[in-house]
Amino acid sequence: MSGQWRHDGPSTPDRIRAGAGATLNTARSPRAALVAVAAVAVVLVAALIWATVSFGGDGGATVADPARSPSASPSPEPQTSPTTPAAPEGPVPDGDYQIRPDGGDTCLVLSEHPDGLPDRFVVAGGTCDDTRSHLALTAVDAQTVRLAFLDPGFTEFCLQPDGPGLADDTAKPEDLYYFAPYSCDAGQRLQEFTLVADGDLFRIQTAAGQCLTVFTEWSLPAGDGVGTAPCDPAEGRTFAFTSL
Repeated sequence: MSGQWRHDGPSTPDRIRAGAGATLNTARSPRAALVAVAAVAVVLVAALIWATVSFGGDGGATVADPARSPSASPSPEPQTSPTTPAAPEGPVPDGDYQIRPDGGDTCLVLSEHPDGLPDRFVVAGGTCDDTRSHLALTAVDAQTVRLAFLDPGFTEFCLQPDGPGLADDTAKPEDLYYFAPYSCDAGQRLQEFTLVADGDLFRIQTAAGQCLTVFTEWSLPAGDGVGTAPCDPAEGRTFAFTSL
């Protein structure tokens, strides 16, 4: 079939103008305006839905609010390790010492017994040149200490006043007792000594209230005699603790 040009119809440009004019007239009517507004609204709603799905939907990355998330676990409480009770601190730090009368050149040392008794030892004020002058100090509380011997033959012995019938609450200030090595016993009050500061030195007071004293006029095999006496005057009753 062959096409045939319509010579009696309007030209193509005229048809276009006529159609456009009809469309414009139709668009100017109130009903057409409402339809156009509705169409625009539909387009906007569709665009909003698309944007929501694209940026906040299942396929998009979202930031969860930890405070509102049911799966968020609370921050753990800080863990505190149990504290070990601090060891008591005495007036002199725990350690190994030589104890020097009046801060001088002699030391408290182990000595043979003055009566020559076998296997009996006492304490004297003698030379500081061997391990018989070495003692370990351990604090009992803020003022009280124990003194243990460090000489290889006496490592299980502690300093203690020595005398017949001596108890920690019966000695009179003027009673004289030796000091000697006794088996260390944490429950023995006579092995506890109160250190009383006297300037840079200390007085060594027994549980019975007497003081360890050096008597220069009394001799023992290893040096001057050492025994109990009233705590005054200070002479012969003050001591320096020299760290080893």
